[in-house]
Amino acid sequence: MALRLAMPLLFVLNPHLMKKYITLYILLFFTNLIFCQCFTTLNSGFWHVSGIKSDGTIWGWGSGDAGQLNNGTRFAELTAVPISSTADWQKMFVGEFTNFGLKNNGTLWGAGANPSGVLGVGTTISSSSTFVQIGTASNWRQISSGLHTIGVRTDGSIWGWGFNDFGQVGNGNLQDEYAPVRIGTDNDWKEVDAKGNRVSFGIKTNGTLWAWGGNNINYLFGAGNFSWFVPTQHNAATDWKTVSGGWAHALMLKTNNTLWALGIDIAAGPHAPLEAPYVPLQIGTDANWASICAGYRMSFAIKTNGTLWAWGKNDGVNNPGGGTSPIAGLLGDGTTIDRPNPVQIGTDTNWATVSAGWFSVVATKTNGAVYTWGLNNQGQLGNGNLDDTVLVPTLINIPGCTLANPSFTKKEPFSIAPNPAKDNVTINFETTKQPPTIEIYDLFGRLITSHQPTTAAGVWELSTLNFSAGVYLVVLKENNAVVAQQKLIKQ
Repeated sequence: MALRLAMPLLFVLNPHLMKKYITLYILLFFTNLIFCQCFTTLNSGFWHVSGIKSDGTIWGWGSGDAGQLNNGTRFAELTAVPISSTADWQKMFVGEFTNFGLKNNGTLWGAGANPSGVLGVGTTISSSSTFVQIGTASNWRQISSGLHTIGVRTDGSIWGWGFNDFGQVGNGNLQDEYAPVRIGTDNDWKEVDAKGNRVSFGIKTNGTLWAWGGNNINYLFGAGNFSWFVPTQHNAATDWKTVSGGWAHALMLKTNNTLWALGIDIAAGPHAPLEAPYVPLQIGTDANWASICAGYRMSFAIKTNGTLWAWGKNDGVNNPGGGTSPIAGLLGDGTTIDRPNPVQIGTDTNWATVSAGWFSVVATKTNGAVYTWGLNNQGQLGNGNLDDTVLVPTLINIPGCTLANPSFTKKEPFSIAPNPAKDNVTINFETTKQPPTIEIYDLFGRLITSHQPTTAAGVWELSTLNFSAGVYLVVLKENNAVVAQQKLIKQ
């Protein structure tokens, strides 16, 4: 009681203290508001990236040539843009040239390329640049898609559709399917993965690992059958936690958080290539792995301590297109050295998610910040550029997602004073390369104003008279890449 009475009394006796308290409250409130608008999931396709924010909106960038960005056009987006006018989405799943969205009502929708029926919309249309509902079911739970698609419903059943030349759809034949078909009769499926090369994986609620599809390189079940047309238990273990399929390898985690792999590629770890690539082998001895992602000849994983690790092909040799440029150095360690063993990427300990596309990677941190690296021929890095390959994780500006970035507490190449501001603010900047671009965004990600200096160091005197009271994001860019950002509070 005394404390509750004391706080208002302090404010009466010291109005300045009250003002500071309210300002701090507003700052914390809006910082948390912006943070909660960051991505809950963010995944890479072949040349595009899409994800869902916690407010139910879906966003994307990169290639749109197959209509996968659901914007009614087939143009690329070089920065993150909303790709739906509604906010009723609960999950987002990304295929090679497709996007799948799961709505709050359990219905499934798809946009993008439809070769061999991978969209599952029941027709032979080549593509769709807007979301189309897939069937009428309203109980979808999870989707995984590559050139074919496998889905899990809330009743534990699995369904497949799309390209089926090696039986990867899993319904017992080699016929392409243009709409979801039931796979078997079991209702105890936990998760599925269809991102591998003409293969599918699944884990049941009892912890068993299952596989089906192409076995031409013998990494599913060894020599013998060329294809497996229906889900078949892969091994006797009953403690599998999750699986991620890559080009010629797969990664798995066990319930004790140990890391395992199978396959013939260097991305399968130090054991590859193997005479028996179908036998899961443990990578290292650590038992603190939290998540995994198998990509094209590269692998990524995050440990429970928030560190990011990568291994696989990194020199660019013998990749499609030949040579070492521009697809060398994709692991993000700043080198072009092949890595058969996991190496830590940087020293940060707050990585949350990682997803590998064909030749690019997107990752998020626990503070909501988004980082990309790799090839950028279709704008898939989301940094506003084309064709600039980035070899280390680099922060990109997504309004509403990066205010909580730790860079706010470090020395920046620009300063803002006064902050909070009333009528005017002075921004002192100094960069080492060339004149920067300074942009100011509001809470909704709208660009309010910008400044293009003619020198690398200088002062921007900005009038904030027409700014509404609130929190803004000041972003400094070099070559259209974000190098620093700070919060500006307008009183």
